[in-house]
Amino acid sequence: MKNLKRLGIIFILIFSIYFVLKNPEVMERETSNVNQKEMLLEKKQQIETSHKSDLDTHLNKWLGKHVDELYEEFGDPSRKDVTKYGYNAYVYNEKQNEYIVFGIDNEEIVTVFGTGLNLSLNMFSIGDSYEQILEHVAFEEKISFRKGTSTYTIELTDDDILQHPLVKIGQGKFMQFYFDTIADQFIGVRYMTSDILLKQRNFNIVYRGKLPKTKELTDKEQHAVDNDAEQQIMDITNTIREIYNKNPLQPSDSVRDIAYLHSQDMFNEQYFSHENKQGESLSDRLTEKGISYQLAGENIAANYVDALAVVIGWLNSEGHRESLLHDEFTHIGVGVYQEYYTQNFIKQIN
Repeated sequence: MKNLKRLGIIFILIFSIYFVLKNPEVMERETSNVNQKEMLLEKKQQIETSHKSDLDTHLNKWLGKHVDELYEEFGDPSRKDVTKYGYNAYVYNEKQNEYIVFGIDNEEIVTVFGTGLNLSLNMFSIGDSYEQILEHVAFEEKISFRKGTSTYTIELTDDDILQHPLVKIGQGKFMQFYFDTIADQFIGVRYMTSDILLKQRNFNIVYRGKLPKTKELTDKEQHAVDNDAEQQIMDITNTIREIYNKNPLQPSDSVRDIAYLHSQDMFNEQYFSHENKQGESLSDRLTEKGISYQLAGENIAANYVDALAVVIGWLNSEGHRESLLHDEFTHIGVGVYQEYYTQNFIKQIN
């Protein structure tokens, strides 16, 4: 069964020296707004009548390929990140409005995800509507497959089908679509082997047999995973801002430290809120560190599978989206601790 995923937001407006704080809004990912539910009901008939295709795309071909072939076509990655799923993430983000990550395990590509308006996907384009995607593929509520002597059925909820549906595209290969349900746009894609799908456990899974094990990380390994996730969240946030013609945000080490300490505190004290157990809010944390700003905002989340999933989760929530795509923010700091995520934004005083 998939873990419960949570989102939260706070937004601070500053007039002179007076702070106006909105009450923190803590949300479950499974709770969609009414408009999203109505949209899903309208689309279910289309889902049932859509036809499947072979879903042959530029990125799909890379599953199963050797890492040497990746180097031949793409060259050296910008970074090599580590993940908790056993693969290393080769990040390619030098091209404008194109962000691609290849997951490499034992020198073989086991997963790929990407976003950005210039992402090459053949029959699909970032920015396509849900209906346009349905011209090529049907989204189903259950997907069954066998791996060795074990059998698995992936069960998708209504929200799963609306926000990040999954399609089987071949023996042991899957494609996951990501949608901005508020703007009704296809926003990103992930390809993965059945092993990665089962390790991430992003959906309800009914199985007979066994699930693949994930490695127990040491503190040092977990810190490296968290640190790389922070960078990916910043990358993906700026790529999505570029899709919506927003200015890129500059990283701030001091804002990052505040975000990190809040994620760490939520994990250690086992709470999920913008206000800590001492009653301190984001404005208190910024003031305590001596950070001057005109405007500030905060997104929090918990229990998402990785950076892409959490950013898409924020994008699909009205309040979090407001911070993610705000015109006036200039700097960003992201702090990840275990499976707690904090994203802070500020408009720096000139």
